[in-house]
Amino acid sequence: MNISGIFHIHSVYSYDSEFSLSRIKEILIRRGYRFGVICDHQKDFDDKRFETLRAECAGLSDRTFCLIPGLEFEFGSVHILGVGMSSYFDPEDIAGCLDGIGLRNGLLVWAHPSLKDLNRMNPYLHLLNGVEVWSARYGSKYAPSVSLCSLINNLNNVFAYAGVDAHREDQLHDLYLKMELEKIEEGAILAELKAGRYSLNFSKFQILAKAGLSLRQKIIFPVLLQGYKIVDKIVDKIF
Repeated sequence: MNISGIFHIHSVYSYDSEFSLSRIKEILIRRGYRFGVICDHQKDFDDKRFETLRAECAGLSDRTFCLIPGLEFEFGSVHILGVGMSSYFDPEDIAGCLDGIGLRNGLLVWAHPSLKDLNRMNPYLHLLNGVEVWSARYGSKYAPSVSLCSLINNLNNVFAYAGVDAHREDQLHDLYLKMELEKIEEGAILAELKAGRYSLNFSKFQILAKAGLSLRQKIIFPVLLQGYKIVDKIVDKIF
């Protein structure tokens, strides 16, 4: 069965979000999605709160839809997503964060990365499951970063991710991940994500998890990103 879902959503478990988990489920189902990946701010959690998040996600999941709990760990401008972890922890640095997520069988993704942090992250890139090359909030929903896609091409077993980083309904764009699954369940979805058996999609644009771009995409994506930034600046000046 071919299914799709939205990656990197913040719920009311984050201090800066107004989304209840039940509302997230309602919206995603209405739009035809079969899973949603929650990535709430780790600084808002402790052991008990994380178990509550896990339990609520499990309670809202069934054979037709799955909510997967995750946390967003912040180390200055570097943010790491730990998705589907078995338990909570509070790391002191990036290395400890990656080790802790891995020990808890979580999915490790570098969220909305900036190329200025590449030197800082270079020692850890091989430990990641993926990099968010396509961020609706920090880039554009219309196109991924060609530079970050090139980075993925040069890494073994590290894949491209597309995230919306939504904190409210109007940020929940139709930038989604698509995969083939026999059963809709957390473990199966995470296995496909870790193995890179999915695609990143928005409207008519699609790239595979290994982020190999066609010549046409390499030309058009930077144009779309630049156009988006120009429009954004104009809107900011007007309003």
